[in-house]
Amino acid sequence: MKNSKLWQALETLSSEERHRFALFVQSPYFNSQPMVTAFFDAFAERCWQKGLPPDKAALHQQLYPALPYDDHRIRLLMSKLFKLLEVFWKVEKSDTEMPWSVPQAYRQRQLPKHFEQALRQAQRQLSTSPERSSRYFLDQYLLADETYRQRAQEKRTSSLNLHEADQYLNIFYCIAKLRQACLAKSHQFVFPTDYEIALLEELLQHLRGNPLLQEPAVAAYYHSYHYLHESSDAARHFDAFLDLISGPKLAVFPAEELQDMFLLALNFCTRQYNLGSSAYLQAQLQLYKLGLEKGLLLQQGQLSPFTYRNITTLGLILEDYEWVDNFLEHYRAAMPVNRADQMYHFCKARLEYAKGKYGAALQRLNEVHFGEPLLQLSVRTVRLKLFYETSAFDVLEARMHALEKFIRRKKALSYHRENYLNLLHFLRQLQELPPGEKNAREALADEIKACPNVAERTWLLRQLST
Repeated sequence: MKNSKLWQALETLSSEERHRFALFVQSPYFNSQPMVTAFFDAFAERCWQKGLPPDKAALHQQLYPALPYDDHRIRLLMSKLFKLLEVFWKVEKSDTEMPWSVPQAYRQRQLPKHFEQALRQAQRQLSTSPERSSRYFLDQYLLADETYRQRAQEKRTSSLNLHEADQYLNIFYCIAKLRQACLAKSHQFVFPTDYEIALLEELLQHLRGNPLLQEPAVAAYYHSYHYLHESSDAARHFDAFLDLISGPKLAVFPAEELQDMFLLALNFCTRQYNLGSSAYLQAQLQLYKLGLEKGLLLQQGQLSPFTYRNITTLGLILEDYEWVDNFLEHYRAAMPVNRADQMYHFCKARLEYAKGKYGAALQRLNEVHFGEPLLQLSVRTVRLKLFYETSAFDVLEARMHALEKFIRRKKALSYHRENYLNLLHFLRQLQELPPGEKNAREALADEIKACPNVAERTWLLRQLST
């Protein structure tokens, strides 16, 4: 049952959501099947109150003590409860995401006084919200459309609100289209695909100098598209984007949309660094700090171990060791429990290595046992660097040989295979360089710079410069 869609979905519910879902299941309006209610109650008691694992046989025994186990019977209850959970989520979202729905109902029932009161209430609801996302302007358009339909069926001869509706629709369209263009451009960096975004060039031309750029969401995606496009003035657009999301206008963006924007900007900074530019590293660290402060990097209150590692990497590159140390300690508990210790010790080992505490770094690495091949590569690479810098060349050679076998055995490493095989190739050449041969060192440095795919390029070049 642990692998079922039902269990995986129920596990995402917060304690408050569990309470509300329990009331929902008990409501005869939504659920008229007593056995589904009994199944949920038995499940909640076993898994959430007693902390026991889900077990179909145990639940069946509790619900049908006089009957032999029937897998089909219990799976049918699971399926019905899962469908009920999906309806619960729809109901949970409907009140806040459709402010135009009540006015629509009154219009369709031809209750004009009720409509006017509901319209004013919906307008107040929208106007008091600080958010000005694409969803906000779509709701405003749909509300304006309901207003037009009501006025039109009243057969008024005065002018209608078609211009107002069109303005809201234009802003929604601009935000949605620019966001789509940004996501497509960002994805092209990691997966070369041609995305044809219809009417994009016409929209960009229309927006140049247009008052619509006064809307923060339009401006944010407009500047994002231009810096992602890596145009000649990408730096100006990136700075303009940072100004928008770092100041008081931050409140106009809902959390989900901000997460998208942050991811676009962070990926851009990473790409620029991979292309050899360090110009955006400080800005990237500030984005991470702001994202942590606002909780934008957390998913259901948890920080991904990979985000934890990426932030550590950036802080180490910038040699902000004190901040990295504080970050590692503060956010260790924010990672999933089953991943926290391993990633913490690995990142701590990298910090100790960066500070020149090689013995402490090796001790930390001994606590790390990752299952993922890419993380194993990272651990093995830190060990190689440690053995090289401590002149433990016999151990280094053995580790290099083992790493090469590991890389060739793991077919799923994709392009990382070439990166790390090139690292081993250049590391062997580095070892074989005769002392004091300046020309040979410069020639090897040029070869490393010219190689398009090599892991730890910066570290290799630093060894050649010392």
